[in-house]
Amino acid sequence: MRILIIDDSEAARRGHSLDTVMRTLWERRILDEDAVTQAAGEPEFFARYVDGVEPLPYEELLGRAAVAFDSASGERLALGAKLTMMTIDSVTREGSAMEAGLLPGDELIAIDGARMTNDDDVERAFESLGEGEPVPVVIARAGAVQTRAMLPRRDPHVRITLRVTGESALREAWLRRDE
Repeated sequence: MRILIIDDSEAARRGHSLDTVMRTLWERRILDEDAVTQAAGEPEFFARYVDGVEPLPYEELLGRAAVAFDSASGERLALGAKLTMMTIDSVTREGSAMEAGLLPGDELIAIDGARMTNDDDVERAFESLGEGEPVPVVIARAGAVQTRAMLPRRDPHVRITLRVTGESALREAWLRRDE
């Protein structure tokens, strides 16, 4: 194997970086995955988490840095849409809004007879609803006002909470700024 060393000023002048070199090596399969995993000391990591489909062991990895990792989904009922000034920007797959046929660009006017003027109104409305009990939702789409039936569903988003649990040299090294 031949190793080519280009000094930083030459690489910069040519518009290349280490990232560019590494990507090129990987694309050409010159960078051997086995060599990387052996050097990292984690031979199963690529097989399980990069090439495989197992979720990363966040609790274990973050625990090494004294950071607690908690995740939860489906704890509460929610619209399942991102709003900007009561206009739907996007809907979440399998969320209440998508199942009711709401689309990006729709203006949310009312839920179950209550006028919606901000995100807090939407949150309060869903706190008072029952799961799976249809409620009317009023929207404006392309200038026409429509009423649709919506079945409130649990929020499909995963909520992640990170919490520092103690001192950690590893965490301090991650966060340290070299000045």
